[in-house]
Amino acid sequence: MDQLNIRNIIQEQQIRTQLQPIISIKEKRIVGFEALCRGMDSRTGELIPPLRLFASARQEGMGLIFDRLCRREAIRSFAATGLQEKRHILFVNFDPSILREVIIGNGWMERLVRSHGLSPSSMAIEIVESGGGAQSDLKKFVDLYREKGFLIVLDDFGAQHSNLDRILLLRPDIIKIDRHLIFNVSEDFYKQSIVGSIAELTSKIGSIVLAEGVESLADIIKCYELGVDLFQGFHFSRPVPPDRIDDGFCQESIRTVSRAIYTHLNHQVISRQQRQQRHEQIAAAIRAGLAALSAFDFDAFLRTHLLRYKEIQCIYVLDENGIQISDTACKPGAICRRPRHMLFRPAARGTDHSLKDYFFYLQILNLNSFFTDPYTSFATGNICQTMSTPFSSRDHEPFILCIDFDSRATCPIR
Repeated sequence: MDQLNIRNIIQEQQIRTQLQPIISIKEKRIVGFEALCRGMDSRTGELIPPLRLFASARQEGMGLIFDRLCRREAIRSFAATGLQEKRHILFVNFDPSILREVIIGNGWMERLVRSHGLSPSSMAIEIVESGGGAQSDLKKFVDLYREKGFLIVLDDFGAQHSNLDRILLLRPDIIKIDRHLIFNVSEDFYKQSIVGSIAELTSKIGSIVLAEGVESLADIIKCYELGVDLFQGFHFSRPVPPDRIDDGFCQESIRTVSRAIYTHLNHQVISRQQRQQRHEQIAAAIRAGLAALSAFDFDAFLRTHLLRYKEIQCIYVLDENGIQISDTACKPGAICRRPRHMLFRPAARGTDHSLKDYFFYLQILNLNSFFTDPYTSFATGNICQTMSTPFSSRDHEPFILCIDFDSRATCPIR
């Protein structure tokens, strides 16, 4: 690879800005564009990727100069398109390592934005992970620009140092999930769990979650289902020069994705309703059988009926105080994930379940049945959902039937 002449690139301002759209599926529109800088090779006319440019600039001690050049060109290009008049927001990358070289609060970026006829409310500052700069300086910078009206975006969350500490420090308005967590998320249960947890976290702290690097329709649908708000990636558009953006830009892709999501969600609702009905029928059949017995006969009945239903991992019975009065009947092969570790073993007779969701909420809300969210079962080490439902035995004693269903086949509507 040829050595970059970064000084020449900066001196001759051989920088081009490309814009990549950020999409809201729910609103079926583009909400903004991320500005991505590219260097121009004066000999070949080819574009030079940003990572190579910034690495070279830092190596030459020109990180601040180059960072400002990129932001200046991005804002100038965006202002020239008139996109801000259509309520589009410009997302601009910011390297925190340059804070060592500036006076925080000098107003350089705000003046730049206003000099091009833009408002801070049309701007979002993406904090990229550079590994440099003091955290106290970064917090001071972020707090100052948020107060001026800029949105604060935490970029590449889930990669390198962009972890929960960064959320506590920056309190971002938008959290961008790193592309490595998004890629193939539709096929990876662990990624789905992480992305879903991030989406749930952002909703609770008043932030918006954005999935970057989306390339497949399947991944977009899964992210939407998990609660992702905004999307950015090649599936909608590669970065393009500002003059290639028009009123119909990306609209066909947005419509196609919206239709696919609607079809998928409709199918999911029907499937979940059918599964829930199936599980309620199973519970009703087992409950009816137990109601004809005395507590002494529960264990034999549970062991027999456990094998009739492929959806069940375990069954057990609690008394009205949440104390387990039966053995835990586990289907052969259900304890397969971590079978030798003592942490994962079926609960024994006499175990107190009174603080478990499936007992506590069933009782306090006086429900006929309750379904938990998916969780890791201490009985099997697998992920399950527990359904609980009250019944009375032949001797008119009150009990609660608990059934651990395989969560891969259990997604009830609640």
